[in-house]
Amino acid sequence: MVSASGGEPTPLTRLGERHNSHRHPRFLPDGRTFLYLARSPRRGESEVLLGSVDGAPPRLVMKSETQAEYASGHLLFTREAVLMAQPFDPGKGEVTGPARPVVDGVLVLPGASFSAFSASATGLLVFHSGEPQAPVPVELRDRKGLPLRALGGPGNYRAPTFSPDGRWIATAGTPGAGVGNIDIWLLDTKGAAALRFTLEPTEDVEGIWSPDGKTLFYGSNASGPPDIYRKSVDGAGKAELVLAMPGLQKPTNVSRDGKALIFASEVDERTANLALDLGSGQARPLREGPFNDAHGVLSPDGRWLAFDSDETGRPEVFVTPFPGPGRTWPVSIDGGRYPKWRGDGKEIVYAALDGRFLAVEVNPEGDTFRAGAATELFRSTPPTRDYRDWGMSPDGQLFAIVPSGVLGAKNELRLIVNWLARRDRR
Repeated sequence: MVSASGGEPTPLTRLGERHNSHRHPRFLPDGRTFLYLARSPRRGESEVLLGSVDGAPPRLVMKSETQAEYASGHLLFTREAVLMAQPFDPGKGEVTGPARPVVDGVLVLPGASFSAFSASATGLLVFHSGEPQAPVPVELRDRKGLPLRALGGPGNYRAPTFSPDGRWIATAGTPGAGVGNIDIWLLDTKGAAALRFTLEPTEDVEGIWSPDGKTLFYGSNASGPPDIYRKSVDGAGKAELVLAMPGLQKPTNVSRDGKALIFASEVDERTANLALDLGSGQARPLREGPFNDAHGVLSPDGRWLAFDSDETGRPEVFVTPFPGPGRTWPVSIDGGRYPKWRGDGKEIVYAALDGRFLAVEVNPEGDTFRAGAATELFRSTPPTRDYRDWGMSPDGQLFAIVPSGVLGAKNELRLIVNWLARRDRR
């Protein structure tokens, strides 16, 4: 909250153990109380809460996977893409009657915990219908960005990662229309059918290979916000919990000697790179500071860590000695995310903020690191903060790209006049 006269912002809500973010605040008519979504990483446990600028403790209004909005004496929210209206007393902050459907087919973005609708105080309601993006396959491309083949069939995928021998790609996602459980899938670069790797009813993300290619580390919300698990690639045995910590944990790399796991830890919207000693189970931060570091990857010889950080005000790629401490050297100059090392350690490729893939020759000399000028390889979709949509083979010659399905999506805005009358007819 910030005063209308200016000043420093102060938090109105604080995260508890059951939720990983607070989203979509909506003021009620009194201008003092507001609705917001307390998001849980576990399905069925997200809640719409009633907050107050006066600092009163939050109160539960209802369970919901997406936001709720107040209009014309009702709460509007969705259940499985059906827009519902439920009588609501904003003074008491309580529902006063049963929920009834208004319209079907509302676009829901599960990753954002958001339903695409808005209602006015005059009885007008607008909503987005259709799909956020069309299902797309993972594309295998060469170093010039030319497509070689599609892998795995259309779906909703992210974070493709090549195996150490370059034959397989681990990717998180859902096949088909992209609605359903998020699992780790294995794609054969030769074009064979996709294999489902994780089978549990959990959200599994960021599959990272062990250096011998026999194990996958990944994040899973089996017990709350994603912790780190590992499982044998041959499918033998159950998944094993590797690390549980407060916040969200996503593995990003395993050292070539198999002794250290690099992972990104997000707590209270702040992200840091940490190293986990796989022998002792001890984790430690790799840098300290009031900035966000993420997506750390070790050089093949294990002496250098490439990562991106917003310490300059925007995401840039840096390199620092591992295990550290030591100074940092810039690799990007115009913004970048998601660095990847070539297998010989002489090149770093990263995604520029405008969607270009840039390759930089690097030359570590003793305790000094030298980075050359960036060379453009090809262009794709600009990178996002949360989800990597590409991977590079160990030899730097092949790229796994998740193309954007936004332009191919079928959706439209629809307007309802006097939605209350429509609700009464259903």
